[in-house]
Amino acid sequence: MRQELVENVNVIINCAGHKEFDTPLEVATKINVTGPLLLMQLAEECHNFEAFCQVSTLFSLSDRLGFLDEKMYESNVNWQQEYNKINSMDQFELRHNQARITQGFPNNHCFSKRMGDELLV
Repeated sequence: MRQELVENVNVIINCAGHKEFDTPLEVATKINVTGPLLLMQLAEECHNFEAFCQVSTLFSLSDRLGFLDEKMYESNVNWQQEYNKINSMDQFELRHNQARITQGFPNNHCFSKRMGDELLV
């Protein structure tokens, strides 16, 4: 089936995601970050690919204050490093370090959606 997609898909619109705010960080990361990254990987394999549309949420900008346009804002976070760190920790380490990792975001959903958006760009 993957080969059929590679040969025939030219547009991917991703609006999937996990929207529960209290989801464990490792689960939110797999759904809201790894999932879209795997879709982008598929897009890069497609022979006639034209567009990838990631539907996000304003919640991904919950670390910012004031008026917000629908655009990407600069970030001081090294999102690739954070993604690698989360994927290398066991559940105990993640639970112990979660507040430090997601600092500035109200919950794991907002943090993971921002990470996914940033890594897709």
